[in-house]
Order: sequence, then C-alpha cells, then structure tokens
Amino acid sequence: SNSEDSLRNDFLAALLGWTPDLWMHIKQKNSSMAALFFSIFIIDFTDAIFDFALSLQDIHSRSTETGNLGILLLIMTILGRILSGMHGLYVKKYQPEQDDAFSMFALMEIGVFFLE
Repeated sequence: SNSEDSLRNDFLAALLGWTPDLWMHIKQKNSSMAALFFSIFIIDFTDAIFDFALSLQDIHSRSTETGNLGILLLIMTILGRILSGMHGLYVKKYQPEQDDAFSMFALMEIGVFFLE
C-alpha cells in the first residue's frame, strides 16, 4: 500500500542518515539549521561507508592480529544504521517539537557514533 511504501522510503532515507529534520529545514529555507543537519548527514554517511569498507577489508584479509574485529565493526555499523532508520521513522510519525526533535537527533547521533 501507499502508506507502507512511504514508511519504507522514510526508513531507507533515514538509514543513510537523511533525517526528516533536514528536509523540514530545507523546505522552510532555514539555511543555518539546514547546513548544520546537512553537514552532520555527510559526516555520518561518510563514516558509515568507511566503517563498512574497513570491516569488509578486515574480514577479507583474515588477519590474525585483529581477530574478528572486522565482523564486530560490520555488525555495529549495521546496528547504527538501523538506529538511525528507527529514529527517522519515529520523527516522521510523531513529529516532536523542534527542540525535542533536535535533542532526540543529537542523542541518536551520539548512539550511532558510539556503536560504530
């Protein structure tokens, strides 16, 4: 259905780090907040790509020095992306106040960076 497609698209966008908060500030032409959220999006997305590449490189090299850290990094990166996606769905569905939304976004990003 259309609602399920919308939820899936919102989850996938948030999985990459694109948040409803960023889109809201772009629509409202609030350039300073849009720039802040966009820069956090770029940093978060780049970090996830590097973590994913490093984990695959470590898994592929089968290094005995690092043990199974590549597998751990891969799992934690996937969990971080899922956390980001769940945050995007929550914000899209419940649309919290702007101050609450920013606080939740900051806590989500801290959680993602600690996981990764």
